[in-house]
Amino acid sequence: ALQSLADISQPSCQKLAKYEDVLQLTAGVVYTFSSQRFSPIVACNFTISASKIVVIIGGRPWILGWCAAADLPWNNVDEQDISRAVGLKWACSWQKRCKAARLVLGDATAPSTARNAAAEVLGEFLFGDELEAKPEARSELQSEKAAFFMNLVCLLHTQSTAEVAHSVLKNHFKVSDVEIEKVEALSKSLLNLGPKEEDTRRSRIFGFTSHGRIAAPFAVVIAQWLKDTGNDTHIRKGALTSLAKLEEDAAPFAEDVADLMNDGNEDVRIASLETLGCMGQAAASFVQVMATHCEDKSLRV
Repeated sequence: ALQSLADISQPSCQKLAKYEDVLQLTAGVVYTFSSQRFSPIVACNFTISASKIVVIIGGRPWILGWCAAADLPWNNVDEQDISRAVGLKWACSWQKRCKAARLVLGDATAPSTARNAAAEVLGEFLFGDELEAKPEARSELQSEKAAFFMNLVCLLHTQSTAEVAHSVLKNHFKVSDVEIEKVEALSKSLLNLGPKEEDTRRSRIFGFTSHGRIAAPFAVVIAQWLKDTGNDTHIRKGALTSLAKLEEDAAPFAEDVADLMNDGNEDVRIASLETLGCMGQAAASFVQVMATHCEDKSLRV
């Protein structure tokens, strides 16, 4: 039912509604006032046309929001659709709306106008004051930004979307022109990697940090691997070592790094302390906690 509503409210149907149903409404009003008598048939047509306009045009953001809540993709959307649906607070959670918009962003078959609109709208939304003011959303917001960043990196290789991707990376992720060139070079080696090649993707991004602070844009992606809860500790340790190379550019993730000072693995605890030491002033608030690790039973710590 939701998909049907989405189909009948898509932009092409909205145009038809504006021409056909608005004319029906106008004709009904003109007939009623000119004839000065009530016609049930005209009233019925008037009600149907008015309802269609409300549902098709006014209800479109809500329909897309409900589709996002049900994990249904947004098909045949335009710039206005994406802007209105992402900004609608009440239809579903912001996470669901962002996911739906990112699916449009990553859909190679979607019109470039829709993909560009998704990039611009998500940039404004994810870096806006509304989400930044919610401390409880911090972890999920970082995850969304990381996924969004990787989407933008892929868009750099499509001529019709490269300009907008460049602009969003520069304005919101604060990536310089030189850094974008480096990021674009790395991303070429990531484009053809499938879901089962996550280890390869991760190792290439870790390796890119050997360039130092030029790899800073990938900090938002690397920070997600700090939360890896698997028994294979080399992922957390690799993420810490990579962030250490980014120095103060990794400062936004100091809290996540500090959490690993209590990791069950000794090597991870050591790496977290070393990484905090590379972050400069951003780690100052964790000095007292770091001092308690002087009592760690491990001599290496």
